[in-house]
Amino acid sequence: MDKIPSMKIWSLLLLFGALPLLAQAPMSEPEARSLYDTRNKEIQRLWREKQWDKAVPILQEIVAMPAMMRVPEIRFDARYNLACGYSLLGQKEKSLALLREIVADTVVDPTQIERDTDFDNIRSEPAYKEILAAARARWEAQNRFWDSPTLGTPFKENLTEDEKIAGLARFWSEAKYNFAWFEKAPDLDYDAKMIEYLPRVRSTKSTLEYYRVMMEFAALLKDGHTNVSPPRELQDDFWSQPAIRIALVEGRVLVAKVLGDEALSAAGVCRGVELIAVDSLPVREYAARFVMPAVSASSEQDRERRSLTYSLLGGPHDSKLRLQFRDESGRTFEVTAARLTPAELDKRDTAPPKGRFEFRLLDDSRIAYVALNTFADRDIVTDFEKAWPEIRKAPALILDVRANGGGNSGFGSQILSYLVAKGGDTEAVRMRLYRPTYRAWGRGEDWQTQTWPVDAKAGEGYNGRIVLLTGPGTGSAAEDFAASFDILKAGIILGEPTGGSTGQPLMFRLPGGGTGWVCTLQTRYADGREFVGVGVQPKIRVTPTVADFRAGKDTVLESAEAYLRGHAPIK
Repeated sequence: MDKIPSMKIWSLLLLFGALPLLAQAPMSEPEARSLYDTRNKEIQRLWREKQWDKAVPILQEIVAMPAMMRVPEIRFDARYNLACGYSLLGQKEKSLALLREIVADTVVDPTQIERDTDFDNIRSEPAYKEILAAARARWEAQNRFWDSPTLGTPFKENLTEDEKIAGLARFWSEAKYNFAWFEKAPDLDYDAKMIEYLPRVRSTKSTLEYYRVMMEFAALLKDGHTNVSPPRELQDDFWSQPAIRIALVEGRVLVAKVLGDEALSAAGVCRGVELIAVDSLPVREYAARFVMPAVSASSEQDRERRSLTYSLLGGPHDSKLRLQFRDESGRTFEVTAARLTPAELDKRDTAPPKGRFEFRLLDDSRIAYVALNTFADRDIVTDFEKAWPEIRKAPALILDVRANGGGNSGFGSQILSYLVAKGGDTEAVRMRLYRPTYRAWGRGEDWQTQTWPVDAKAGEGYNGRIVLLTGPGTGSAAEDFAASFDILKAGIILGEPTGGSTGQPLMFRLPGGGTGWVCTLQTRYADGREFVGVGVQPKIRVTPTVADFRAGKDTVLESAEAYLRGHAPIK
């Protein structure tokens, strides 16, 4: 989900030949950013190799360039990292003086400074504590302004009309000024929708009903990283479901598992049985009427997956649904099932939970299978590194990110660095630069653009063939991983298109304890190709089949094994 650089806050770039650059004609802001970006890899290399004595003079030259210091993000990054360099070289007074200057004119998250080990050499200095206190005071003041507790009112069964309107206005305003993808909704009159939804939120009779309307308002932007989450107190009223897990296979809703419900099992509900109707409505009609309007998704495959799987049967705890099924023989039957809370369902699910990392050898040890099921935890990199000596021995490798919903893109980049012989720029990102004075002057909106690289790890690289398995459940940071894998030509992508949604969401509080999220970052392939809204496309399209699903076979994985046996140099 989050787009977080793999190193501390690098947008940082190395300038070779700094003195000649100083003699050049003044650079424009885009030229300064472009030059800054192109030098990033070398400065990161120097930092990794702990050659701070070489990096610091370069940073000094950058800070001395007026064209660079006129660009806010360069001004911050260059000075911050120069302060880090001074600290690492034992030049405490210089580090403290620069850090004090930064905190005086920039709002800095104090936890960033506290966690940055580059400042370990100055932590015991009294001046450091004063600087940290000043940073914290400015940070808290900013947070009070942008995320005022006034709008984060506590939960109650029915919010006041004023709270409901304030929450709608909060989401509208955050999206108006921060949402990255209005260009993908050119026909959306967002102000008109605000006016349209005002009477709707006023007329809601409960906080539960209000949050359903708010989720629909967020879904108008058609973005998987832009949504509304209801308060904790309402989770069971939104997400309670009957005691079954369902899957979407070849466009049909199939039962994947029955969770300890003897009545359902006795009625014939089992793996592979098709769900064809809910409360007397055909399953797709039910989803279109009661589920899809509140589902935030960037692509059709993601919207369909969300609406026809884990969101389909959600609703209030203990409420009942009439479910009509059809088995393999064509027999139809109906059951009535009560919704259970997510906690109750988890207790009934006796299967071991899917781990973040899986590694096993297939086909007599000739194919290594690695499932990367999340990038939310830094330990996924540690798990991979521990298994890497065994993984690289296999002549072929299958990487599986079909169940990976995202996390930190930097973790995926670290893993990919082991697999490629040559790195490079993999994604280009853009963020809006809203400057109110420029708007008053009649100037258009600016965008900041930069590329994000993946570096090959020296002495590593995988010599065999690699197949990456993707599907509509591959999202966010896992899609960044798939796009990087694709553009670096690390191997073949096999399976289905990914979910088509990545970016950096901005989170903010809503009245009653709910949360809003707005995507603030556009992401594309480094060569300009789009995948947000369409998904990263597989080279070999393989879709799971109903017959294989009912037989317990993994169509996609078996296809990958067959491909490798036919093409990989497996002896």
